[in-house]
Amino acid sequence: MTFQVTNLQTNKISEFTNRAQFLYEMEQIETRHLATNTMGRYKISHLNAKTNEVLEEKTVEIPPTEGDLQQSLKDFGLVAEGGGLFSRRKPKQSLKVPSQSVSEEDSNPVNIDEVEQVSPISDTKTNLPTSNSVVPSSSYTGSKLNIVSFGKIVAWLVVLFLALYGAGVSHTIAVGLKTGAIKATQSTPKQTSTVNDMSDEHEVDVFSRYFIGAYLTNSDLNNFISSKVSNKPFDKVTTTAVLLEKAQTKDKQTYEMTYVVSYNKDDKTKSSRFKFTVKKAKKAMYGYEVTKLPKESDYPG
Repeated sequence: MTFQVTNLQTNKISEFTNRAQFLYEMEQIETRHLATNTMGRYKISHLNAKTNEVLEEKTVEIPPTEGDLQQSLKDFGLVAEGGGLFSRRKPKQSLKVPSQSVSEEDSNPVNIDEVEQVSPISDTKTNLPTSNSVVPSSSYTGSKLNIVSFGKIVAWLVVLFLALYGAGVSHTIAVGLKTGAIKATQSTPKQTSTVNDMSDEHEVDVFSRYFIGAYLTNSDLNNFISSKVSNKPFDKVTTTAVLLEKAQTKDKQTYEMTYVVSYNKDDKTKSSRFKFTVKKAKKAMYGYEVTKLPKESDYPG
């Protein structure tokens, strides 16, 4: 037997070789119309496969305005078989997809068994990315943890090195300061003996400079030297510079003064060292008097 389905709107004809294929196609047509909320009119024909004689023919609206499509087709196509075949078929057999269909429309019958085989594959494919994605993630995480751990180790080593280096520098500085403090302490007494004991050094220096000037110009020295000292005049010269070289005290009353003096003599400039003693004297005009006249020596020398 042969079945034909004609779309009365497009005049497209689909032909099927058995009733199962025909019924499946009708179900698919109804599904498409329901999905798109449309309605179509179709002419369905039941033909003799050998003579092409029309055995049954009717026009249907899909989806039906009244009743059920399956109910309206339950007896269609059973003329040659004696009737009742549709009601006796099992649901699974009625859903088997024809191997091929001659249709001008795009109808792609699907075998239910094939669909059941494809589903597990689809599930497997769906699961594959999930399982595969775990491996790179864990691998990346492990690498990242290794990098972080290595970075922490390097950071700790750097901190440890800086700490040790800082401790070494601090120790060196402390030792240096301690050594310097010891040296300063050891050298302080000499400075203290000179400065502290000569708190009036400035006054002594001023007096001594006036005395040197008077002594080298052979001026009156009565206001400068002690009455116990015999005056021995110095050849008159012209001084160009008087520099204090050293000032020391034997006690709080007596000072040894040393000066470097440059002077002109016989059109020549000479530098000599003059060393003499000064003592405090309350009755003296300047408060000091020379108790030992200058002793000249070469400078440098």
